[in-house]
Amino acid sequence: MKISKQVVFQGIKQILCIPYIYIKHGFKLPCDNYYSRVKYQLPFDGEWTVVNGGCEKKFSHSWGVPTQRYAYDFLIMDDNGKTNQGNVAELTSYACYDKNVLAPADGVVVSIGNICDDEKPFINGSMEAMAKDIRGNFILIKHAEKEYGFLGHLKPQSIEVKIGQKVYRGEVVAKCGNSGNTSEPHIHFHLQDGIGFFTSMGIPITFENIRVIKKKGYENYDVRIVSDLQKSAQA
Repeated sequence: MKISKQVVFQGIKQILCIPYIYIKHGFKLPCDNYYSRVKYQLPFDGEWTVVNGGCEKKFSHSWGVPTQRYAYDFLIMDDNGKTNQGNVAELTSYACYDKNVLAPADGVVVSIGNICDDEKPFINGSMEAMAKDIRGNFILIKHAEKEYGFLGHLKPQSIEVKIGQKVYRGEVVAKCGNSGNTSEPHIHFHLQDGIGFFTSMGIPITFENIRVIKKKGYENYDVRIVSDLQKSAQA
């Protein structure tokens, strides 16, 4: 296992910021009956699969990390539970790689990260976390007061927007990649209540115009019970 100094540093920073977030919010964090001010579309076209995410602790992306508590990881999976075809070491063999990433709602771009290369996929338990930034390449969009949408792990040099730019729901803003601390290509999406990635609280996302179905073959990818995942997922 190889881990970069940047990943170690940001991991420690993330842990140290957890009590700060609780204190900042008076130990009253948003729960699953909280509704975002804005209604969001999914940050992609077509049918993708949630592999981490939901409003319950059991299926949360990162329940212990308040910023990412209500985050979602999306990728494309076939009916056999496979996310790639061909050489698993090649990013282009993953179905979601290089697919369009869309703005989930109207807003203004307030922060961009674009310093990371794509990482190698995890293969047979082999892990290399050598990223310059655990977030990878990312876009942060202000959609409303105290409501910011974060899109992460974007493909290098694929970001099509600039800080200060107005973006519109459904607009292509980047491509799906594998940058940052990630096991394979996917889109990471969450809402946070401030600009700071490490110091903000995550917000449950209200999606609209979506269809939630049980994914055939999911049990070959994830050992958790699919029917329970279906109940938990919002997308």
